[in-house]
Amino acid sequence: MSKINGLDLLTKYNGNSITYDNIGNPTGYYNGAAITWQKGRQLVAYTSGGTTTAYTYGMTGQRVRETVGSAGVAVYTHRFTHSLRRETQ
Repeated sequence: MSKINGLDLLTKYNGNSITYDNIGNPTGYYNGAAITWQKGRQLVAYTSGGTTTAYTYGMTGQRVRETVGSAGVAVYTHRFTHSLRRETQ
């Protein structure tokens, strides 16, 4: 365990490391995944097993798009329900 900004953070799982940025977001996970953040807590990309899932945010900071590799895109609407609006393959 380690502390970043007063948070207790798990640094190993089954002997594999977990790394964090300076505000406590995980950047490297025990399964080999790489995680990229922006503007504090906005997840930009999660890469594991050769597949990257990328996230795009609108002007208000809400997630508006998720792209999984080259396979498909999910587009979100955030009017009232915060629900999936459309998915294309």
